[in-house]
Amino acid sequence: MDFVEVIKERYPHISDTKVKAIVDKAKMFYYSLRYPSLPLIDEETKPINDFIGQQFVLGACDEQIQRFGFGSMKTYRENGITMEFECAELSETLRRMITPIAGVIS
Repeated sequence: MDFVEVIKERYPHISDTKVKAIVDKAKMFYYSLRYPSLPLIDEETKPINDFIGQQFVLGACDEQIQRFGFGSMKTYRENGITMEFECAELSETLRRMITPIAGVIS
């Protein structure tokens, strides 16, 4: 799946450079959660071909875009409106989608 093209189609007002950065960060989240003990894993060694992995990356992109302008806010309250993010950069709901795979030292 070409994540950059999907995100560019969803959010045509965001520049190509910014979309690439958003997708790269989403992939970084995926690989760090999926393979926490294998920091050198990337798309060349383990492509994201499964449905859950692909939906995770797209969801992580959506969350990043929705949080533009809010920084790493935990809670914000004004005029009776409250906004709170479960985690600063990626929601706990999205994090729970990924089951970590531990590496074996050889």
